[in-house]
Amino acid sequence: MSLTRPLADNARLELPTGDRVIARGDGEFDVLVAVQEVVDVVLAAQQGPAGPAGPAGISTDIVRTAAITLGGHRIVSANAAGQLVYADNSDMGTMRSVIGMTLGAALAGEDATVRWAGEVEEPSWSWTANQAVYLGKNGLLTQNVPTIADSVFLQVVGYPITATRLLLTFREPILLN
Repeated sequence: MSLTRPLADNARLELPTGDRVIARGDGEFDVLVAVQEVVDVVLAAQQGPAGPAGPAGISTDIVRTAAITLGGHRIVSANAAGQLVYADNSDMGTMRSVIGMTLGAALAGEDATVRWAGEVEEPSWSWTANQAVYLGKNGLLTQNVPTIADSVFLQVVGYPITATRLLLTFREPILLN
């Protein structure tokens, strides 16, 4: 598209849209800037060199000493000595000390790896989609909503991604009685 400007002698000057002009008092025009945009289209490219390493990420796993023999894929909390014990929704003492889920079994006195956020997969699980997973008794997981009759608190520990994969997203515990 062009922009048409009349000159003093009825001649016409066509300028591409985007050019800027200035008029002198005698009706003549001077072009101050002629702008032309060129666009290159790249159809194929090659990967450039790697950039510098980024900052270290945050690990979602921690290692702590087991106070008791622990099974894998169970929810644990810290005792007064900071060692791992099973969290339990019927034990008020574990309500505010849930740390995460064990990724494997550990004997008392051994180190245990615990995941506090992110995904965990276990082939023996068979979770129902779109239903929260709760802390149950002795660190076990359940999709049955805990009740006042058998629990002191309710705590969502995550949500199923698939029948065998759980996204750990520990929620604030809710006191039931």
